[in-house]
Amino acid sequence: MNIGKQYKGNDDPLIFCEVEDLENKAIFFDILHVNTAIQYVEKWKDLFGKLLSFAPQYIVLTRLLSGNSSTLITEEMVIGKKTPCIIINLEEFLAFFKHLGYAMIFISECEGKLSFDKKIPRKYQIPCALNLILEKI
Repeated sequence: MNIGKQYKGNDDPLIFCEVEDLENKAIFFDILHVNTAIQYVEKWKDLFGKLLSFAPQYIVLTRLLSGNSSTLITEEMVIGKKTPCIIINLEEFLAFFKHLGYAMIFISECEGKLSFDKKIPRKYQIPCALNLILEKI
């Protein structure tokens, strides 16, 4: 799937492809950007294991469902429908990346409230998604 490839300029060093298309190739990225996707990947650590093989200097994560709650699989309301997702404990998330040689250099809260199933106790909900930038140390 090469969504966006048609908008790429001739000299732009952007690559649009599937992760599997790049496996076993000597390709390296300066920046890895993941937008509002990790919360829908149950085995997110395995996915990052593949993505970090491209040795990015920076990892930019936008609209990440993470916070001070426990890591849990739940449901998020997306356009009026329940969608399975995982809320990742921020401390656990950052510890995973620290072990791999990355440190957080930026964090901010996303605008807009999240809509979770009303059955989920408030202590397990997070008030907003996060934007993070991690740097290889």
